Amino acid sequence: MLSQLFKPLITSLIAGNIFIFTSPFASAANWEICDLTVQVQKPQTNEHMLFAKIISVKAQGQAECPKTGVAFNFQPESEDYQSMIPRKKWPKPNQIISVRYRYLDGICKNSGPCRIKHSSLMKN
Repeated sequence: MLSQLFKPLITSLIAGNIFIFTSPFASAANWEICDLTVQVQKPQTNEHMLFAKIISVKAQGQAECPKTGVAFNFQPESEDYQSMIPRKKWPKPNQIISVRYRYLDGICKNSGPCRIKHSSLMKN
């Protein structure tokens, strides 16, 4: 008797999971990664961003990386992307540092297509 009550619920859950796993919108996204070598520049306007010029770029896979020679402004994060680096610990102008830039393209709530970006300082 009890199994008869739950049978429609179980059937609909299984059918729903099959739909989700076969839907083209349910694919998992991957982080794209670029390893950058940059030279820190003197801040120009926004002191909440680290200003740098890209010296070299190494893409992993099919990542769309910033080009060598262009400006790269970012808020530095820890190597594990769990926290922002305090301003007191930012590298000084003219220092050459390694940065791991990663991004994830997706659909953002209420704004459509978007790119989530993270830039972490790497230990040399």
